[in-house]
Amino acid sequence: MSVDSRVYYAANPTSAKSVGTIRYVGSIPPTVGEWLGIEWDDPSRGKHDGVHNQTGVRYFECRNKSSSTCASFIRTNSKGLDHGRSFVQALKAKYLDALDDDTTSAAPTSKLAPAPSAEGSSGPSQYYDTLSNFKVEVVDLSKIKKTKVEDLKRLKQAGLEWEGVNGTGWEQGLESMSAQEEHAEVIEALQGEHEQSLVASTKVERALNQNGSRFTALEKLDLSYSLLPTLQSVAEVVQGLTRLRHLALNANRFTPLGAPTILPAFCNLKQLDLNATMMSWAEITNLSPSLSNLEELQLGDNDLFRLDPSSALIVSPTEESAVLLPKLRVLNLTRNRLESWNDILFALRSIPSLESLVLSYNALPSLLSNVPPPPSLKHLNITRNNLVSLPRLPATLKSVELSKNPFANTHFQAGMDESVLRMVMIALYPGLERFERTGVGRAERRDAEIWWVGKVGKEARGGFMRGWVEGEVEWVERRVEELRGLHHLEPPVPIAAPTRVDPKSRLLNLHIFLPPSLVPLEKPPLSLLILPTLRTLILRTQISKLISKPLLKTKYRLVALLRTQDGDELVVPIPVGEEGRLIGWWGLQDGDAVRVEEV
Repeated sequence: MSVDSRVYYAANPTSAKSVGTIRYVGSIPPTVGEWLGIEWDDPSRGKHDGVHNQTGVRYFECRNKSSSTCASFIRTNSKGLDHGRSFVQALKAKYLDALDDDTTSAAPTSKLAPAPSAEGSSGPSQYYDTLSNFKVEVVDLSKIKKTKVEDLKRLKQAGLEWEGVNGTGWEQGLESMSAQEEHAEVIEALQGEHEQSLVASTKVERALNQNGSRFTALEKLDLSYSLLPTLQSVAEVVQGLTRLRHLALNANRFTPLGAPTILPAFCNLKQLDLNATMMSWAEITNLSPSLSNLEELQLGDNDLFRLDPSSALIVSPTEESAVLLPKLRVLNLTRNRLESWNDILFALRSIPSLESLVLSYNALPSLLSNVPPPPSLKHLNITRNNLVSLPRLPATLKSVELSKNPFANTHFQAGMDESVLRMVMIALYPGLERFERTGVGRAERRDAEIWWVGKVGKEARGGFMRGWVEGEVEWVERRVEELRGLHHLEPPVPIAAPTRVDPKSRLLNLHIFLPPSLVPLEKPPLSLLILPTLRTLILRTQISKLISKPLLKTKYRLVALLRTQDGDELVVPIPVGEEGRLIGWWGLQDGDAVRVEEV
C-alpha cells in the first residue's frame, strides 16, 4: 500500500467496483488514524480533487486537472478495498483453482456401502453402486488437474481483465523466493519444453532468460482494468512470454513515461491496446523504442486534444523526421478531442508504414493541410467529426468512411443525398475501392464517373461542386478533364438561352363597343388588353369590371368584329352557350373589336 499503487473499491458486495490510484497515505487532522487519498479513474466518482472539504488543505495533486470531483479519502482498513493479486495468482484463480475443491472432495457414499467393483480397482476412475441400481463413475480429478496444469503450455489466449493483477508478486529478500519460484513454474508451464541444460541462479532467471528455447504458447493476454501501476510492472509480468503478440491494457492508469524507455518484453508485440489509459502522444513516442515490431495501436478514449510529439522527436517542417513505430500499420484514435488535421499529419509523418487511420468521434473541422499525409495511407475513418465541407482526401486512399458529419445535413438538403455522395466520391477518387464499408465495382465506377462528368459539365467552373468541396475547385476541373479523356466524352455544347417572350407582347388590344344603356355619352372609347388563350367567358367578366356594371347573359350578348385583309369588317356573333371557347378561337387579333349588344 504505497503512493501510485492501484486499488479496487466497492462500498458493498453488491455495488460495482471502482478503480483508482493511491495519491496519498497518511493522517488527516483532526481525525485519528491513517487515510488513503485516491484519485478515481471515473472523474465523477469522488468528492474533491485532493483538497479536504472541511479544512481546505490540499493533500495531493490529481493527474486529471479537468475534474473537481475525481478524488476521495477512505480509511486504509475500509471494507471493500482490494489491492489486487499477482499475475500467477490471478491466472491460477481463473484457470486452475476451480479444480481445487473438486480434487479434495470425498467419493459419494452409498447406504449399501459395497466395496468398489473390480473394474474400478485400478485406473483413473472408480465406480460406486447407488440405491437406484446404476453405477456412478468418479474420476480422479487430481490427475485431471495435473493434466490441466500441463495444458497451460497450449493456452493461446488469457483474459485477466478485472482480475486485479498488480504485478509479479515478487519482493526483495528471501521471503520472495516462493513467489518467484511460483511465477517461474507457471511461466515454464506456459513455455512448454525447454532446454534442461540451461544454467541460471534461480528459476526466475531460467524462465526469463532462456536462449534457444521454444516460444511461449500464449499469444494474447488481456490485462484491462488491472491494478498495474507502471508499464515497467507490465513488462515484468509478460517477460518470458516470448510468443505474446497481442497485449490489451485498456482502462489502466500508468505512471507517465518522462523519457524514452526500452522494455524488451514489448519488442515482439504486434498489437497493443491502450484505450482509456489517458496516455499522451508524448508518452507513446517515449514508449516507441520498445515497440519496434508493433503493427496495430489502439489509443481510443484518451481525451487527446492534439498529438504533441516528444521533445526528442520535434523537428522543423523542412527536416526529415525521426522514425517512430517503423512497422505500425493501424492506428485507432477514435473518441478523442482532436481538432487539427495539420497536427495529426505532422505527428504521423514519422510513421512510414501507416495504412489505416481511425479518427471517428473527434472534432476535426477540416482536412486542409500543407503537410503531406503518410505515403502508405490506404484507409481513413473520419465519421462523426465537425466537417462542414466535403474534405479533399489523400489520393492514396482505397477505403473511406465519412458519414455523420455536419456537411451531410447541409448538402443533403441541397440535393446531395447518400447515393449522390457515393457517386461523387467514387468519381473524385480513382483509387477508391470501398466507401462506407461497401465495395466499389467496375461497372459502378464507370457509371458514377460518366454521370458526374455530365453533371459537372452543365455548370461553369464546377458549379455543381462549388460550396461542397473545401478549398479551391481547380482540382475538380482537372478531374473532369481526366474523366472526359478516359471515357471519350465530348465537352457539352453550349445551348443558347431561349429568348424570353414578354407576356405583354402576347396580349390582344381589343376595342370595346357598348350600347347607350351601359355607357354615358361622355365616356371615351374603351379598349381592353387580354390574352387570346383565355376563355370568352373571362372576356365578358373583364368588360363587366371595366364598366363596373353586370353583363347578364340573359340581357347582353357579345359580337366579334374582325378586320379582313381587304379592310372590310367581318361580324361574328358569339353564342352565349359557346363562351367556353378560347378568345382566339373566334379569330380575334390585335386591334379587332368586340361589341356588346342587347338581346
